[in-house]
Amino acid sequence: MGKITFEIAVENIDSVKEIQESRVADRIELCDNLMVGGTTPSAGLIQQSLKSSYLPVMVLIRPRPGDFHYSKSEFDVMISDVMFVKIAGVSGVVTGILKVDGHVDRERMAR
Repeated sequence: MGKITFEIAVENIDSVKEIQESRVADRIELCDNLMVGGTTPSAGLIQQSLKSSYLPVMVLIRPRPGDFHYSKSEFDVMISDVMFVKIAGVSGVVTGILKVDGHVDRERMAR
């Protein structure tokens, strides 16, 4: 069996620093609005988290709370967010997109 990666979802810079200092996780999932299931964090939080942590930082790409069926405009925002975080230097993204019938939208996920 492979190594299990322990990831902690956080929504502020103090939590990023605390995880880093305590060494309780293998990586960080950076989010905003965790009380509603999480949304994409701000550019500033992403940049400061990358400066503050040697741990890999994964960024949630989710333009709004609620379901995971996104309009074309919301999907365009998600693509822009992915391009931004890639340039910023994050280790990866966390996201999900469903079709109206509840199945994974593989075509959009591949993009």
